[in-house]
Amino acid sequence: MKKECCRNEDASASAWEIFRQFFEQNEEALVVISHETCSVIDANGAACRLFGSSREEIIHSGLRIFCSGDELENLQRLISSDVPVERPYVMTYTRSDGAKSVLRFRSSAIRLPNSLLVYCSFRDIGDEIRLKEENRFRRAQLIHANKMATLGMLVTSVAHEINNPNNFIMHNNQLLADVWNDAFLVLREHYAQNGDYYLGGIPLSEFEEVIPRLVYGISDGSKRIRNIVEGLRDFVRSDRARLDGIVDLAVVVTEAVALMRSEIDRHTGNCSVRCSKGLPRIRGSSQKLEQVVINLVMNALQSLTGRDKAVTIEVIGDAGKSEILLVVSDEGEGMSEAVMTSIMEPFFSTKLEKGGTGLGLYISNSIIREHRGTISFESTPRLGTKVTVRLPAAPGMEMNA
Repeated sequence: MKKECCRNEDASASAWEIFRQFFEQNEEALVVISHETCSVIDANGAACRLFGSSREEIIHSGLRIFCSGDELENLQRLISSDVPVERPYVMTYTRSDGAKSVLRFRSSAIRLPNSLLVYCSFRDIGDEIRLKEENRFRRAQLIHANKMATLGMLVTSVAHEINNPNNFIMHNNQLLADVWNDAFLVLREHYAQNGDYYLGGIPLSEFEEVIPRLVYGISDGSKRIRNIVEGLRDFVRSDRARLDGIVDLAVVVTEAVALMRSEIDRHTGNCSVRCSKGLPRIRGSSQKLEQVVINLVMNALQSLTGRDKAVTIEVIGDAGKSEILLVVSDEGEGMSEAVMTSIMEPFFSTKLEKGGTGLGLYISNSIIREHRGTISFESTPRLGTKVTVRLPAAPGMEMNA
């Protein structure tokens, strides 16, 4: 009987030693916690390295060393629950160096004769998440670069096809204007001798005012076509994408709105642009910032529920912070809190069924960060959204308070 008892004790000691070695040598951060009190009973070396504390400090600090606030309450609830955690729990935590990161938590129960312990593993997945986000961002950039390259080829081809007939219109219009000036002298002399008569249903007495207006209208329309084509060419020109240019944000907004005029008119009859005078320039790429403006204005237009709803685009300064602000406000359908939390994620869109890609705001945010700026949103469902982009003034051009 004594021999059997000794064998059982030896087997238990051996099993405990195996478990202890497994516990200590495991590369995963492992912690044993009391199910009843949620107090930390033991921690292995990997946990000490992860949380930058000794085993004694982890035991003394308890769950507070892993997280705080709402996260602490959730963790306590998971550990003390009688229902096992079937999926990993993810929470934010502060690293020993003060940086914020993400922690993945798994647990399983260990039943002892007189107690119930919770065997927990922790893993810092912040770097893993950041790597995934970087890969998604690179993929989004590749998609965007391909779209821009395709757009560049398309614009170049279309610009050539538009410019040829437009040049024909401009030159012939000038010729017709010269012909009219010569012919009108003869027509006026005939009018003096024979009285008023009609040309194309218009009395000659009105022609002196009508024809110059028609000629000017044709010339003005032709110039607008030329400016739009040049604007499109400028928008896709690669050398404008460099970030070392000196940019007037008011000019960028004005040009972007001009490119979008037909789209704006299609969605609303109430769009206003207000740009403060004398604002300092910013350093960056006018092409990329123009893309940000177009994306934000297009989102505002697509949120409108009627042509009577307004969109306001403002460029103002914040002298206290030496920043230039781009503010796009709309009276559209607004966003819920759930949408607000996901709106900056790549491939997230509330308009996927309408052809949205979910990359517009994601790429815009990336461009703004490249320019050392920030973007923020204020929105109320059914009342509208306000988007504020803050960009620093170029060095040496800071605003005076």
